[in-house]
Amino acid sequence: MLIKKKIYEPMIVTIPDDAAFFSILNPAEKATEKVVMENYINFYCYKDSGTDISFFRFEDFLKRGNIEGMDSCFVPLGMLQRGQSGIDILVELLMEEYVISVPIMKEYIKFYGSSAEGTHVVFVYGADTFQKTFLCKDFAGHAFVEFTVSFEEMQNSLLNYNICCPKEQNNLNAFRINEKVSPDIEYAKVYSEFHKLCQDFSSRRAGYGMGAIDLYLREVRGYPQNTELAGSWYVLANYLREATKLMNYRYRILEKEIPMTREGLTEGEKILRKLEQDTDMLFFKIARMKRKRIIVDSDIADSLTGTVEICKEDFRRVADYFCRIVC
Repeated sequence: MLIKKKIYEPMIVTIPDDAAFFSILNPAEKATEKVVMENYINFYCYKDSGTDISFFRFEDFLKRGNIEGMDSCFVPLGMLQRGQSGIDILVELLMEEYVISVPIMKEYIKFYGSSAEGTHVVFVYGADTFQKTFLCKDFAGHAFVEFTVSFEEMQNSLLNYNICCPKEQNNLNAFRINEKVSPDIEYAKVYSEFHKLCQDFSSRRAGYGMGAIDLYLREVRGYPQNTELAGSWYVLANYLREATKLMNYRYRILEKEIPMTREGLTEGEKILRKLEQDTDMLFFKIARMKRKRIIVDSDIADSLTGTVEICKEDFRRVADYFCRIVC
């Protein structure tokens, strides 16, 4: 039996968790408009206590099970490590129209190559029970590509999975669109999320909104100046660029939802164009450094920090704009 969930090109490509989530969202549907208008607005950064590595994310990375318009199902890793029952759980969820984001050990999955190691998250959107394979997607370079994983590979990967970073995904997360939920956008929630985006505070180990950018900058600037450092800067630049794509999508929704006679609506295009230009400039500058393995020394870091600060101010203006328009 072939089980295959319809999926789309993800609206953003940050980490596999986000790409998997956005793969079931059709940008042309009202349900998607509601989900994107109300979620994936605020930034989040945390410093892992075990490794002292800082991670930059969307805040919704923490609360995917609480997004209105989506059904979510979490399965503890221990339940997946009971031999064949783990495979049976995946297949049963797929039959119930869920797609799955599941943690794996790379070394047991052929797609990642013989030298791969470490933990990862893979997106499962179907299965062929006759061929005993799962239909999966993950990044190969910058492309989110399709591949298959045998039941045996998946079972071995689950049985040997070891948690290395408690805040990252270490349990199965299955999700599907709940078509019974009204697609009406709750603008009070939209206002609340954009209001949170503007806050600046961060502690030594966590930050939200603009504070998340500040914390990540402080941490990255303290990393060793080697050829790998550009990769850490790239994470931030990519998130800011992908977040800009969602801002543009939200603006197009506002154009449809809010009468053009509303004062100030038309200024949004100019504000968003500047955000797009600045985040693109930051992204391509850092992508070039990463590709050419340029060492990010103090002078380069100062220059990049200045560009990030410009992008921060752009996001603040966008947040203020959305708050004014929707209230």
